[in-house]
Amino acid sequence: MKRSIWSRGLGTGLCIAGLTMFVGCDEQASQTMKKAEQSAENAAATIAEDAGELAAEGGAIASEAIEEGKQMASELSEKASAYLSPLKEKFGNLESLKSKPEELKVAVSELLQSLEQKAEGIDLPEAVTTALATIKEKLVALKEYLEGEVEEAQLDQRLKEIGESVKTGLGM
Repeated sequence: MKRSIWSRGLGTGLCIAGLTMFVGCDEQASQTMKKAEQSAENAAATIAEDAGELAAEGGAIASEAIEEGKQMASELSEKASAYLSPLKEKFGNLESLKSKPEELKVAVSELLQSLEQKAEGIDLPEAVTTALATIKEKLVALKEYLEGEVEEAQLDQRLKEIGESVKTGLGM
């Protein structure tokens, strides 16, 4: 069976048309892929640029936060020093009053009152707060002891314990 020229021609024409369509589709797909790749490259460049800007902003924010933190620590340190320095002086005076029990009792009462006053705007470290609580307990015990008959050796021992607590707990 012979195929007619017309059917062979039609078949060839269809093949060529199909190939053209295939090549056209392939070319269109290729162009679409190129566009997609270019869009991806543009997006990546934009993201990289934005990330760089964010990193710079983040660095500036971090630097600012560090400076603010240093300033706050400095202010807290100043406030803590302003609160603790007078206490240091009062603790130092206790030893000089051991030969005068009545004056010592008054000084201990004043010191206890100072310790009970909450330092405004100061959050002392837990170690300092704990040390102050321990020292306060020892001062209360000393004040109670001063209500009765006082033995010099016992008084010396109590003052020594308070002094050691102040040195170790408050670094004074």
